[in-house]
This record gives sequence, C-alpha cells and structure tokens, in this order.
Amino acid sequence: MAELVTDAARALLTLALLAILAACGATTDGANGRNIIPASVAPAVTEPTSLRIPALGVDTDLVHTGWEPDDPATPQVERVPQVPPDTDPGQASWADWSPEPGAVGPAVLYGHVNGSVNGQRGVPGVFARIDQMQPGQEILVAREDGTTAVFAVTRVKTWAKADFDRDGDARREVYGDTLGPELRLITCGGEFDHSAHSYLDQVVVFATLAGDTR
Repeated sequence: MAELVTDAARALLTLALLAILAACGATTDGANGRNIIPASVAPAVTEPTSLRIPALGVDTDLVHTGWEPDDPATPQVERVPQVPPDTDPGQASWADWSPEPGAVGPAVLYGHVNGSVNGQRGVPGVFARIDQMQPGQEILVAREDGTTAVFAVTRVKTWAKADFDRDGDARREVYGDTLGPELRLITCGGEFDHSAHSYLDQVVVFATLAGDTR
C-alpha cells in the first residue's frame, strides 16, 4: 500500500509540474521537438562553449578572455578588455568578467571584423557582418550543461571608439546593469586609422534572451 501511495504522489507531482510549466508558457520547438523554456523559469546557467548566428553563417567555439594586464597609470574604469588575437580572426570570445549568457545582466562576446592569417591582412573576421544584423534575428549560445541560450537581436549601434573607450554614456549603455538576461556582440567598425593601426568606431549588437532550449 505504501508503494501505491508513493507512486500516486509522484504522478500527482509530475502533473502539477507540467501544469506549472504550461502556465509559465513553456513550449515545444516543432522543428526538433526540444522544450523551449522561458527566461522566467530558466535553470541556473553554466559557462558558454560556442556561438551560432544563423543569419550570418557564423558557427564558432568560444574562448575565455579577461582584462589586459593592470597598468598602474590606468584608472580602473578605463581598464582594457582582452579580445581574441587578430591572427585568429575567426575566433570569438566570452568576456569572463561578464555574466554567463542567460544569466541576468549583459553577457559580452568579442570578435574581430577582420585580421591577419599567415601574413595576409584583411581576412574577414567572425563579426565581419554583425553591423548588418536586424531586429528579431537569432543568436544561439551553447553552454557546458548542454543547453542553448537563444537571444533575439533588438538593435545595432555604432559609437566613435574615442567615446566608447572611456567611461561615459556609451560604456554604461553597453556594460551597465540590466533587468533581465541580455547579450552584447562587440567588434570594430568604421574607417581604419592607419597611423593608429585601429578602426575609428565600435559596433555593438544588443540582444535579449528569448528562451533556452534543451
């Protein structure tokens, strides 16, 4: 009898859980049968492993990057984030000082617009065309636990690098706190300043979490 009661209780608990997920808006991706979990009920997230941008044909793994070595003469607010080497322009990175993609806050991914490979300059980079992205397009970030965070683009914005590289409105807009899980794709853009060996602009894609897939 005790076993029958336990089985019945488990069945009721399972039905209750399914009802809760349905009420929260959990749906199924008809193309592949995976459950899509709304951000409001998404599980705790793990570190990202790869990135896909279907609209641009981007499919790459993600390495971790942090900060450039401290310079005593540089104020903390002006520390320089590390980016992947420009000799590997196809590589994107997750700034590991930012939230994991799918956690609350702006997760930051860096990539080059172009770079040099075997001495050949101007090889298109992983983020060569992110300035062309349109609202609603998907960005998919796979994570260590096997889940994928699905983000939807909301806008693309370009700043003069001179404004972006110092503490101010641009940095707060890109790196500042957010109410929910968001994503930033960041690369260079605009004209190339040959004397400074740098592009003049910074391009940022803003996206918000649309759901998680399993």
